[in-house]
Amino acid sequence: PGAAAADQVIPMTPDVVEVFRDMLASGGPLSYGPDQDRVIPEAAKCFSVQSQIQMAIHPRLGSPWAVGLHQCSHARAWTTDEKKLFMAIGHRISDALSSLLFTRDLQDSEEKLRNIIEHSTNVFYAQTPDHVLTYLSPHTRDVLD
Repeated sequence: PGAAAADQVIPMTPDVVEVFRDMLASGGPLSYGPDQDRVIPEAAKCFSVQSQIQMAIHPRLGSPWAVGLHQCSHARAWTTDEKKLFMAIGHRISDALSSLLFTRDLQDSEEKLRNIIEHSTNVFYAQTPDHVLTYLSPHTRDVLD
């Protein structure tokens, strides 16, 4: 199991910092292990990681995230085709994450606006183009009663 499943915290050691810096600076997947560009970081060795591939993903909103795969049963060399596939999967995850983050932020903004309107002493209402009321704020209802 990974660090979260084992209820462990991975310290931000210099080699972990370097991994994150490399991911942010790279335009694609980075591979670690024998016959790869990089060696397995010390922090991953305690989980028996033999090889790994990872990359930064950049949703349209917010900070970058990291996505990766670890191979623990045996060492492997990630092929060019596997790296291309991993990159395509990363782009799809980034798109989905963008939608999720946008929806979450929109819901937060709606909740803030709803609280402002619900607790305001101003009159707020919404109506259709043919003047049918679709919303009255609590204060507006009180004023009309």
